Amino acid sequence: MQLPRPRRLAYAAALVLLLTVGLAAGLHNRATYRYLGVFQEVWRLARANYVEPVDEERLLEGAYKGMLGSLDAASAYLEKGDRALLERPPGPARCGLRVLPSGGIPVVVRVVPGGPADKAGLEAGDQIWRIDGRSTRLMPLPLVERLLSGRPGESRELVILDGSQFKRRTVTVTLEPPTGPGFTASEKAGPVLHLRIEDPDRVDAAALSEALTRYRTAHPGAPILVDVRGVVGLEASSLTRLAGVLLPGGRLLDLVPKEGDPRPIAAPEQGPVRLDPLFVLMDGTTAGVGEALAALLAERSGARLCGRTTYGLGGVPELIELRNHRWILLATREMTTPGGRRWAGEGLEPEKILTPEAGVEEIGGESDRLLGAALEWIRSGAAGDGERALAPAA
Repeated sequence: MQLPRPRRLAYAAALVLLLTVGLAAGLHNRATYRYLGVFQEVWRLARANYVEPVDEERLLEGAYKGMLGSLDAASAYLEKGDRALLERPPGPARCGLRVLPSGGIPVVVRVVPGGPADKAGLEAGDQIWRIDGRSTRLMPLPLVERLLSGRPGESRELVILDGSQFKRRTVTVTLEPPTGPGFTASEKAGPVLHLRIEDPDRVDAAALSEALTRYRTAHPGAPILVDVRGVVGLEASSLTRLAGVLLPGGRLLDLVPKEGDPRPIAAPEQGPVRLDPLFVLMDGTTAGVGEALAALLAERSGARLCGRTTYGLGGVPELIELRNHRWILLATREMTTPGGRRWAGEGLEPEKILTPEAGVEEIGGESDRLLGAALEWIRSGAAGDGERALAPAA
C-alpha cells in the first residue's frame, strides 16, 4: 500500500529507530553500537541536506542493499519479482561470457570465442552497467547469470563501459545454446597437456576421459595442466560430472552452515584417470566451483597450484523471505573440502605465484602470458620437483 507522504516520513524514521535499537540490543561491542549511531546521523544528514528530494523508502532500500552487498558476490536484497526469476532454471541459451562482480558492478572475465558476446564485440574487462535497461549495481551474481540466459534467439541489450577505452556503449547480444564438450585439450611442447575446463555443468565426462586416457597412453608420466581460469559458479553439484575422471568419487565437498551439520556433496565411488604429475592454473577469475575444483585436485590428487590468488567465492546463497514479504539472498553455507580447506573471502593461494611480463592477456590465446609462465615453470623441472626438466618449447 502506498502511504501518504507524512506517514511515510514517520514510517521510515520508525524503521531507522527500530533498526538501531533492535540491532543494538543484540550487540556487545561498543564500537559496533557507535556505528549504528553513525547510521542514524548519515540518515538525518541525507534527508535534511541532499541536493534533491529524498525518497525515504529508497534510501532505506539502498541501506539494505549496501549491507548485504558488502558480504559477498551472491548475497543481496532483492527487487520485487527477482525471487521468481531466481527459482526458475536458467534458460538453455547464453550470452557466451562469464562475469564476476568488482566494485559492485559485473565485469566480464571471459568471453567464449565465437560466441554471442564475442560476435557483439565484448572483451574481458568490460563492465556491464545495465541489462535490458536494469541497473546491475549491487546485483548478485546468480541474478546476473539468470538475466544473461534465456531462450535461443532472444536478445539482451547491454550497456557496457569499455574496459580499455573507458567509453560507454550499448550492444545487443543474441542468445545461443552453448556448444562443445565443456572443455578443450591441447598438447603443448614438453609435452604438457593443457586441459582447459570451460563449463563444469556441460563437461562430457566420456569425452574427457577419452582425451586424458589417450594422452596418458601416448605420454606416460608427462604432466597435465588443468586450467580453471574463468571457471565461475555456485552449483557445487556440477562437480559430480567430473567424478571418476578428474576427481575420485565419494564425498567431494561439504556445505557447512554457521551452526548445525554440514551437507555433503557426493558422487558414486570410482577411481579417476591417472593424472600425476598434475598442475592447476588459476587466477582472480577462478571463483566458486572453479576454486572448489582446484582445492579438490590439490587435496585428493596432489596437484600443485600455480598462477595467482583466486576470487574467494565460497558462500552458497539461500532465498529467505522477510516480514515485509520481500526476499533476500544470503550465503548461509560455505563450500569446503572434506579436509577442511576453504576459500570464501580470501581465495586460494597458489604454491607457485606466477608474475609474467605485463601486458594484455587473452586466456587461451596467443597473448596468454600466464599460461606461458605456467608451462615454462613446469618444463623447468616442477613436474619432477627439480629432478628433471622437460624439453623446452620450440
